[in-house]
Amino acid sequence: MGYRQYIYEFDKSLVEGVRKCKTEDELCAFLEKTSPNAVEHDFDGEKYAKLYDIGTELYEFGKYFEYSDEMYKHGDSLFMSEELNERYSDYGPIVLDPDGILGAIEFYRKKVAGIYEDLLREKSENEWDDRSQFDRLLSHARDYLHWWKPTYGYSPGNLNVDNPCIVNSWLYEHGYFELIRIYKTFDWENKSMVFMGW
Repeated sequence: MGYRQYIYEFDKSLVEGVRKCKTEDELCAFLEKTSPNAVEHDFDGEKYAKLYDIGTELYEFGKYFEYSDEMYKHGDSLFMSEELNERYSDYGPIVLDPDGILGAIEFYRKKVAGIYEDLLREKSENEWDDRSQFDRLLSHARDYLHWWKPTYGYSPGNLNVDNPCIVNSWLYEHGYFELIRIYKTFDWENKSMVFMGW
């Protein structure tokens, strides 16, 4: 599957408790009370936290999220201790401010605009794509048709009433609207938005 980056929702009280922890033992003891599924033992019997089992996953950016460096400019580390920051550096967890998700929304908008601007060019700006403009347009239309007339049972819309997500696709156009839904419905007063990877 590989390393992917996500936005999660954590209760603010949980973030406050995590930030009081200075050591792995303190963190695991705290999480055993608040999120017991998030604590596991490694092969040596040592406890560690599975951060992805603490909150609720809101959105998966997937692999190679090009805007991730910018996301880190819009938040503070989930941990306040050097020990925990080092121990969980692979996750890179930060508590985002609203500008973080707004930046991701704008990044997606620009990506979509760039895709269509390139399709309108006679020659692609992608040095590896030497297809004609017609062939690129035709390929794009075929790719997008697969979402609307799926061969493998996929559909761009998520009609599951138990799942708040409105889309099932990884296309920037669809992700753009999913991120807007998250931004508009997020309870910033009681919840913290956490950006991390695993």
